[in-house]
Amino acid sequence: EPEVDAAPFVTYMLGVIEAALLEYQASVGRNVGINVGISQAVLDLIRRDPKITAARLAQRLEVSSRQVERVIKSWREQGVLAREGSLKAGRWVVDGAPDQGGAR
Repeated sequence: EPEVDAAPFVTYMLGVIEAALLEYQASVGRNVGINVGISQAVLDLIRRDPKITAARLAQRLEVSSRQVERVIKSWREQGVLAREGSLKAGRWVVDGAPDQGGAR
């Protein structure tokens, strides 16, 4: 059988893989930035309207309710956010939250 030089193919495939990895790295950075922005936006909206619901937060931020629920859970676990009163008539309390220039 004739010998085939695979070096050009291997070089090409390594370039394709490298491009895909670089694109993936860039998208991960963007997604992290989006999540950080959403976390801060949740606190900002709660500061403005302590009676806002998770569903309304999701609507205002144009994200899923599940994403807002995860953010709220994280803030609660960190002791930044608490709920006073019932689910329907209660309100959110922001305590010790990182303030990004918004009024408390």
